[in-house]
Parts: sequence; C-alpha cells; structure tokens
Amino acid sequence: MKVGGQTRYRFPMRVGILQTNPIIGDFDYNLRSILTGYEQASKEGAVFVVAAPSSLMGVPIKNLGKNRDFLQLAEVALKHLASRVGSIPLLVDTFCLKENGEVARQLVVLRNGQIQQSYFALQKGIGGLLPDFRLIDPGSTFLLKEGDITPIDLILEMSPTPWFKGVEKERLNSLRKLAGEKACCPVIAPNVVGGADGYVFFGESVVITAEGKIKAIGKAFEEQIIMFDFAAVPSVPENLEGGVCESERLYRALTMGIRDFVHKTGFKKVVLGLSGGIDSAVVAVLAADALGPENVLCVSIPSRYTTRASVEDAKTLASNLGVRLEIIPLEPLYSAWEQTLGPLFVNCKPDITEENVQARLRAVILMSLSNKFGYLLLNTGNKSEIATGYCTLYGDSCGALSVIGDLYKTEVYTFAQWINSQRLVIPESILTKAPSAELRPGQTDQETLPPYESLDSILRLWLEEGFTIDEIVQLGYQREMVLDVTNRVIRAAFKRKQGPPVIRVSWHGVGFRLRSPSLPKIKYMIREWTSSD
Repeated sequence: MKVGGQTRYRFPMRVGILQTNPIIGDFDYNLRSILTGYEQASKEGAVFVVAAPSSLMGVPIKNLGKNRDFLQLAEVALKHLASRVGSIPLLVDTFCLKENGEVARQLVVLRNGQIQQSYFALQKGIGGLLPDFRLIDPGSTFLLKEGDITPIDLILEMSPTPWFKGVEKERLNSLRKLAGEKACCPVIAPNVVGGADGYVFFGESVVITAEGKIKAIGKAFEEQIIMFDFAAVPSVPENLEGGVCESERLYRALTMGIRDFVHKTGFKKVVLGLSGGIDSAVVAVLAADALGPENVLCVSIPSRYTTRASVEDAKTLASNLGVRLEIIPLEPLYSAWEQTLGPLFVNCKPDITEENVQARLRAVILMSLSNKFGYLLLNTGNKSEIATGYCTLYGDSCGALSVIGDLYKTEVYTFAQWINSQRLVIPESILTKAPSAELRPGQTDQETLPPYESLDSILRLWLEEGFTIDEIVQLGYQREMVLDVTNRVIRAAFKRKQGPPVIRVSWHGVGFRLRSPSLPKIKYMIREWTSSD
C-alpha cells in the first residue's frame, strides 16, 4: 500500500541476510557459516533470516546436482541445519529429489527445529545460473505464487550472480524493473561471495524498494551479515562504491578468484613461471596479494634465447613483491633433447618444433616443482593468446588455473598500469618492451600476430559483438588480417578445450561463451561476396 507517495508495508520487519562464501560440497563448513550468521542475526533482532542462494551446497554444483549420493548428503545437512534453528525463520535453498525422481531446486523455511515449508523453483533468475523462486509475503504465510505476481508484498530473488565487468549496474536495473514495473513491491536479492570453478561471486546482496530505491546493500567481495528494517527510510547513496573504479573491482575479483580456488582445492602455495614479460608479472602481483608473498614461488627459466634484460626484470619484480625467485637454466634439458632427437632430425630445418619444446620443457620444470612441493601451478596466458591459439599445448598452456585468461593483451597492459598507479611494483621496462616469447633470436609476438590493438579489437567485434567479417572490414581493418584472426580462432578450438579453467571477468570469457566445436571444417576465404552467393 502506498501513502503520500511512499510505500507503507503492513509488516514491520527487521531482516537479516547472510552473505557467505560457501565451498562446494563442504556441508560441515557451510553449515557452520550459516548457523554463525543466523545466531548473530537473531541476536540483532531479525524477524526472519535469509541465507544467500547456494549457501548450503555451494555454487556452481553442475552435474553434482544429479548425483544421488550428493543429494543425500545435502538432505542430511538440511535436516541438521533445521534442528539448530529456533523460532526465528531461516530461509535456505538446496537441491532435492522430487517424488517423481526429478531433481529440483527448492527453497525451504526452517523454524522451531524442523522444515516448515518448501517451494520448488519456477524459472531462471537474474543471475542466470539456477532456476529461481519468487517468495511472497515471508512475514506471514510464505505463500508462493506462479504466473501473475501481483498484488504481493515482497519478492525474494534467490539467484547467485557471478561478477563480470558491468554486472552491478545491469543487476540493479533488472531488480528495479522487477520491483517497480512488474510487482510494485520491494525485492530482497541476496548473493553469495567467493570464487568457484572459474566464477567469482561478488556479494552486494541488495534490497530494493517498490520505488526502485536501494534500502540496503552488502559489501562487494566480502562475507557479511546485512541487517535492515523495512520501516526505516532508505539512506543508501546511489554511488554505492564511492568512486571505486572498474580496475579495482577487477583486482578484487581476480585476487578472490585465486585465493578461493587455491584454498578450496586444498592448496596453500602456488608456483608460476616468471618470464620477465607483462603477463606473468601481473599474475605474480595478483598471487602475492591474494595469498601473501611467502606463499608464492616464481621461477625464471632462461634459455639460450632469453635476454639478460628479461632475467633482470624478473629479479626486480620478485624483489619488489618479496616473493621467492628460483632461476633454473633451460639449457641442460634443451641440449639433452637435441642430442636425443638429433639423429632423427638430421635433414630437418629448425622450425616450430624447437620453439614448442622449450615451452614444454619449462612446463616439465614447473610441474615437477608443483608435484614435489605440493604447490598449485598458475597459468599466465591472456585471452588474446588463448583465443587465437598462440600458445603451446602442454607447454605455456599448462596450469591448474588461468588467472588472466579472460583479459585481452591490451587489457593486461591497462591493468598493469593501474597496479603501478596504486604502488610502483612492476618495472617500467616490462611495460615498454615489445612482447615476445623469446623462443628464437629476436622474436616478437607481432611476427606471428597482428598488433595487439588491432587483434583485440577484431576479437571483440567478432566474438563478443557479433560483427560479420565484412562488417569488420568496413570499419577499416584489412580483410587479410581479419580472416587470419578469425581462422586462428576456429583452428584453436581444440587447444581451448584442453586449457585450465579461466577466472571469468567478462560476458564472453574463453571457456564459457567461446564454445566452438573441436573439429571445424570452416575456413574463411578471401573472396568477393555478392548477394547471390
């Protein structure tokens, strides 16, 4: 009901939202997190408490949601959670087996030691990962209504939403539209935080009034108990982050992605190759900040083609970060390879074989350190390289996690400059040198690829914005260059399918949206197309 232009709610409610960081399948840990938050919110006067979506099971569970053993564990965990809940209702979602054998997402209301009510999901939510519920009037009857959702008192939008550039504004706009235009009632939209399986969930659980105003909002990338009162006047400023730039949010997403992936997979320390180039420099900074410099091992593996400047840059960066650096020459392994296969290659000229084996021998060294000391290997490839296949299978493509695999090369440079604007840690020479894999004398990336400014623009237009080849050419790019780039993307599909999971920070993350078949017969040719073709 509205009085004098303001919504007057017929239920004076103080509500608690538990913005937690769950671990997929770790029901003991997740139960403790939920119960700790529930008890605190109850002490602070909550009338009911909402656990963020997927707080009990973790997200994304993917095929585990169809595993009967996993679902049985979830059922046991839910019953145990119910036994610990008092008179203050707790709302939590989970997956279950319905009587007909189908797997469904359900929202349950726990109260007085038992499961009081449950509802099944109706549709995909705003976050897009899971089917969602719309809960009506949780202050009294907890009724759920399908179809036309008006008139109602409150919507609970239980959709876990991962972070990518621009998602905050899009999510708020969707929630405002839901609250004001469709339902004319407030919306509570909890969200989890934490990294899992390439996704990074950013929190910012939010409450939107029927007028589209923000009544309460949680912190980004942090666990929190959010308490709010429906009777209170909204006082949250529209400039939520107080001027926090996108680079800082990207930094927080990537460091959380590293930290959670490492810890949730049971590791404590990481190892990575530090070449003296921009990509490994940025990954080293992120790893040191996410885990602490004492938990990062950097390894420089110079070959006969590595410049002294690259080794010195690696030393300077490691010193600036306070991380351990080991320098292991590649020459003994490479010479042994030459001697072993030399008799078979007598009449063969040096080619990509000699270049790729250097990357693969470096991977042998890094994986040996990973296995021997129990360190998780971080991959340092960028999105431009991964998309076009400018990487070596079982070489520089190896690793357990691709940290910057969703950043184009030009974005890596921009991000590195932002890092240095916060504290000068990456040597200027790394930012200004021509990018090179240093696999042959005087090699640069641009001997094989177009300039990264052009390459990245073409990739964005073709992969993300849906431009045709002809449309890209009409923007001023050479047809030969556009065809070369698009054909590289097609041919490299089999490489991308064998790469490590990538921390997603964009709509079109490699390994997420970029899902082309592994054996394509497509080859775009140089020709003049006509309307009759």
